[in-house]
Amino acid sequence: MEKSKPIEIDPKLEPLYKSQIELDIKYHLCSIKFLNFCKKAGCENSWQIYMNDIENFYNISVSTRLERVEYALRLLLDGFFRLHDRNEFLNLPGNLIHDFRANLTPEKDFSKIRKSILDSGYNDDEVAWIFRKYK
Repeated sequence: MEKSKPIEIDPKLEPLYKSQIELDIKYHLCSIKFLNFCKKAGCENSWQIYMNDIENFYNISVSTRLERVEYALRLLLDGFFRLHDRNEFLNLPGNLIHDFRANLTPEKDFSKIRKSILDSGYNDDEVAWIFRKYK
């Protein structure tokens, strides 16, 4: 059997990825709401390719859809980071977090996600829209 290939992402993205996983975003990534988000964001095809690449290209055996979406999230973040300018990139995780937060009751602590985005080179003004409280 062929050995698994590591899924490497830009090191600046690792804290963002981990902080999203800690908040159990994987359940959101398995939802119809997320697929609708992908359509609106123009990343539906990329998401499907990444989901297929986990086993087909990276040869990572996964037993559940939840495991697959965790790996695919790594690929999606890294792909957008490499292919888009910094403002376009921020729109993907920003809108994803916004979409995810809209269905949370009660509100979770997003401070680690905010810190990871700020640590990757963005400032408070650039990320304020992502973390604005819902009324």
